[in-house]
Amino acid sequence: MVQPKFRRSARQLGVDFVARVTGRALAPTRSVLERVFIDGVSSPSVARTVARLADGSIVGLKAWIGVFVRTFDVDMSEVDVPDGGFRSFNAFFARRLRQGARPIDHQAALVSPCDGRLTACGVADGELAVVKGRRARVSSILDDVGMTASDKTAAIIYLAPRDYHRVHAPAAGVIEAMTRRSGSHYPVNALGLRHHPDALTTNERLTFLLDCEDVGKVVVSMVAAANVSSIVPSVEVGATVAVGDDLASFQLGSTVVVFADARLACSRFEGEVVRVGEALHIHSDDRDA
Repeated sequence: MVQPKFRRSARQLGVDFVARVTGRALAPTRSVLERVFIDGVSSPSVARTVARLADGSIVGLKAWIGVFVRTFDVDMSEVDVPDGGFRSFNAFFARRLRQGARPIDHQAALVSPCDGRLTACGVADGELAVVKGRRARVSSILDDVGMTASDKTAAIIYLAPRDYHRVHAPAAGVIEAMTRRSGSHYPVNALGLRHHPDALTTNERLTFLLDCEDVGKVVVSMVAAANVSSIVPSVEVGATVAVGDDLASFQLGSTVVVFADARLACSRFEGEVVRVGEALHIHSDDRDA
């Protein structure tokens, strides 16, 4: 008896569709659905819609912020809530903290410029591990400010939705350059980087070059992610900043990449949670002492 030919499953159709669109064959696993989801939430139309909603005075804003706070366990005790509350979700997301909420370690060569999780540290041949088994050539970020990866160390800090999303100066210095590069808005969490490991270099970003008297040139790059409506600078080129001064804010979350002289040693372990003002790099002599 001749067995009937069954139609291809929806999953296999999805595999064929993604392969046709991306030009890459994918195994018929959940990675297909992951890829479709990631590409969907990263589309320009979705980003524009989220930006309009996040920057507007939506109905029930206070309730929506409350849902976000409970869902992601945001610590509101340290937040400097403006009189009358937050005018938009973006205003909440780029919230400021109460005075003294982030003490500065003035003994460190570089302090963490943001709250988040240290996902990678150290440069090898211009590449930095971002997700297990995948590497991205993050040195291309340095092209934005006319620098090279030679003799540079780097750290990648991922900001989760619950984190404080303002970025601060990791050392005292002068803002020598500030450049904005347009690009995609792929997620920069572990899932997103597994499918788009080059997102750190292809996503939109705002990059600062600081000329610091004590540690030389330091680069701080703020990389956008899915649904980031904007990256808003707080300083201008030529400004003198003290360690811990406000540089810019994310409106919805992302990642920060810090480059510095390779003679500085990262004082934290990959996977550690760091906060603004805590030691991130120390002088190599201090480590050997």
